[in-house]
Amino acid sequence: MKQGSDKKLHERMIDRLIKTSRKHPWMRIPVLCCAFVILAVYHFGLTIAKATPRIATVAAMGLVLLLCSSFSYQTPEAEEEADPEIYTFAQTSVQNSYDVSYAEDSNAVGEPDFSGSDAAADEAAIVDLRAGDMTDEEELWNGHGGITEEDLYSAEELLDGYEAETTETVTDLPEEEILASFDENEWRLMLINKMHPIPDDYEFELAVIRNGMKCDERVKDSLLAMINAAKEDGVSLVICSPYRAASSQTYLFEIKIERFMDQGMSYTEAYEKAAQAVTVPGTSEHEVGLAFDIVTDNFRSLTSGFGETEAGKWLYEHSREYGFILRYPQGKEDITGIEYEPWHFRYVGVDAATYIMDRGLTLEEFTDLLRER
Repeated sequence: MKQGSDKKLHERMIDRLIKTSRKHPWMRIPVLCCAFVILAVYHFGLTIAKATPRIATVAAMGLVLLLCSSFSYQTPEAEEEADPEIYTFAQTSVQNSYDVSYAEDSNAVGEPDFSGSDAAADEAAIVDLRAGDMTDEEELWNGHGGITEEDLYSAEELLDGYEAETTETVTDLPEEEILASFDENEWRLMLINKMHPIPDDYEFELAVIRNGMKCDERVKDSLLAMINAAKEDGVSLVICSPYRAASSQTYLFEIKIERFMDQGMSYTEAYEKAAQAVTVPGTSEHEVGLAFDIVTDNFRSLTSGFGETEAGKWLYEHSREYGFILRYPQGKEDITGIEYEPWHFRYVGVDAATYIMDRGLTLEEFTDLLRER
């Protein structure tokens, strides 16, 4: 038997409890309970101490699995912390508001409003997209503004009542003075992309092209003049996406993200993929009425094949004469951040359009030249 200091702490505590119970018989039951607790605590601690290596191993494995799973899937909140720059546009653009009034009446752009014919088409498109039972071509159409083929108007219909007016011409300046003549702060030269969202205080007036189709009123005459010139050359241009409300752009973009996430992508992957096909809300030129998706009667698919049609070639050659540029040219995807879209044309004015198209530039490259002057 162990003697004196050779005994462990719990053994000495039990010896003392036994002596106390002998002196005071009425304390035997409390002493028995205390002894039981002491022995239980001792043996539990001994078990934990012996199992420490195993516990540490299991904990380490759990930590590794947790870290690995955090890389394979992230919640939107985690995505924001991991890449705040990418996430910011998706979450803040819907909060951007622009003061917009129509040339004929007044109607502020804010919360989603499906009262107009173009907005009603947006609503139908959103329902169809969420239903997930559309063909690829139907999804492509709706993804670029929610306009169906039934809502399109031929060149003759768009030009109904149109009276040709004098259009802009190229300013005759020496080569070395051309670049200096541009004002990068002018509304028509405003750069809008993922890194340059629409300013919160930007204001513009909307004019009706036909029924629900609208655009910046300063662009309408140039647009109709271009459609009329194409018609005279035997080319029928059809507008399939003009001005688009910020609320519609947000819904369409979110639906694209949902579609890609349903395919197993993380939020960041789905966001980046969606941004290549549908412009990020708050960064779309459609939202300020300066951009148009244009097709033709016999080719109404928003695909790269449009660039090989007679209409696509006519637009590429003549759009500059009316102040429009091919906004997302082929081979410039790394600069614009958007895939090749031979149907997407943006108004910048005749002088700027001529300078940009003649030199094969993008609006991003042109803006850099202005800032380097």
